Amino acid sequence: MGEQLLCRAVGVASPWESMMRGPWSAHWRGREDVALTILERIDGQEIPDDDTLSAWLGSANTPFAFILTGPDGTIAAVDQNRSYPIFHGQRDGVLSIGGDAHEVADTVGANSLRPESILEAATAGYVTGPNTLRKDLHQLEAGSFLICRTGSREPTVKRYFRYWPTEINRSSEPELRFELGAVLDSAFRRTMEQANGRPIWVPLSGGLDSRLVATKLKELGYPDIQTFTYGLPDSNEVRVAQKVADALDLPWRFIRMKRAEMPKVFASDRRKAYYRFAGTLASIPNPQEFHVLYKLMNDGILDQDVLLVNGQSGDFITGAHIPKTIRTMSRGVPDLMDWIISKHFDNWRSPRNGVGLGVLRKILRASLQPEGGEDAVGAEMLATLAERWEHQERQAKFTINQQRCYEFFDLDWALPLWDMELVNFFRGVPLEQKINQRLYKAYLQQWNYNNLFSSLPAAVSAWGPTISWAVIPVSSLLHHIVPKQYHRALGKVFYYMDNRGHHYSTFGMGTTLKYAGDFKNAGSLYIRQWLEEQGIDFDAIPEMFDDHDLL
Repeated sequence: MGEQLLCRAVGVASPWESMMRGPWSAHWRGREDVALTILERIDGQEIPDDDTLSAWLGSANTPFAFILTGPDGTIAAVDQNRSYPIFHGQRDGVLSIGGDAHEVADTVGANSLRPESILEAATAGYVTGPNTLRKDLHQLEAGSFLICRTGSREPTVKRYFRYWPTEINRSSEPELRFELGAVLDSAFRRTMEQANGRPIWVPLSGGLDSRLVATKLKELGYPDIQTFTYGLPDSNEVRVAQKVADALDLPWRFIRMKRAEMPKVFASDRRKAYYRFAGTLASIPNPQEFHVLYKLMNDGILDQDVLLVNGQSGDFITGAHIPKTIRTMSRGVPDLMDWIISKHFDNWRSPRNGVGLGVLRKILRASLQPEGGEDAVGAEMLATLAERWEHQERQAKFTINQQRCYEFFDLDWALPLWDMELVNFFRGVPLEQKINQRLYKAYLQQWNYNNLFSSLPAAVSAWGPTISWAVIPVSSLLHHIVPKQYHRALGKVFYYMDNRGHHYSTFGMGTTLKYAGDFKNAGSLYIRQWLEEQGIDFDAIPEMFDDHDLL
């Protein structure tokens, strides 16, 4: 029998908030009412059983995370989307738990690297499941809680939420469109309440989701909406975003990303501090908005009394990430595994050499077990497995991790398209209404506020009009002439000139060409740099495994 486990909170300094209530200490992020409500319910009582706590947490709206410690033990939880990560580990009979992965790892001496996690991080940009890059450091998954009861020998970790369809809503499409409009209005009114008169800043792209954010806030009458777009000036995305802002009569700023500035900012101590803050030893710090926020703050354009509201992750919850081939996956789960690997574990090909690909398959197989067994696998079940996997892995660990960038600059944020009323609505939408975002797009076209969802494209060309007339035909010609095995490398030359080309400039044309046949996009180069800054020899990743790792 092991020793009784002691529990303590570490890594809960600012931006975590803290207070004492009687014998209980509370640490939280996001909505304080969730943590304080739990405290009120257990005041003078024992820690609730798992089912009771699951019911309490499952009824709460996002975003939140908390750690409560008192005479009966410790309760920690992250919300349904893991909006704020929590990490834990044990050493010498003490469980340490907190929001700073590095501090928790240092406290418990979690120094040894976990090869399987390194492989995942190299190919996907994040570590799946409850694991991290370190062997003895763990993370709470989306919709999870941990209880360490006084006198216990091991903590209990349970999932109270999974992105799994609820009872399917069989309403007609017109009825579903009406319901969706009402749910969206409720979600955005909650965002407006959070803003409480502060300026709301919307990063406006050429796509549908950020357009919806700006338009809903305008329709509902929020008085102070600011929009901005960043990138290269000769960009279709910039042109579309400006047209959207003009149609809504909203202030709009263009933040030009200069290629020459990119490597300087990336080499700065500020960027390195951001990577330390947001890296979490589990997912790459999202680099997408660091450079633009760095510029906005340095130039005094953006102050800290604002609310940042982006369009994450409207495309996911509305069905855009369901495989287009979902109804033709005749082998079931093996076909879905192949699709996930090709889409999500393709940032770098070389780490998958040797047995690396087999290791990824082994990891995926364990996480894609259908309810009811293999015999229950049809298109609906495969779509459910695909969405559940992406929600708890890519969305919770990579996409939402973009919010760490706002926090690094001490900026408040909201994600109305992750509001739980909206999430739960789409969990009940039939598959045929989600494939290709059928219901979502039908709603937008019917609503069509200021004619913004029928007159402007939702997708934009990768290149601006100045060079697209030459790039597109030349690229097409070369793809017919150059052998297929070189197409991936050839594409990087053209990507260097596209809307996101400034990110390639961070590393330079030399590095881009050096690895051109191996990596997927500019994000892949950021992944390599992040892992190398963790002391990991990227080129040696395939050598970490042998055939025994497949058993």
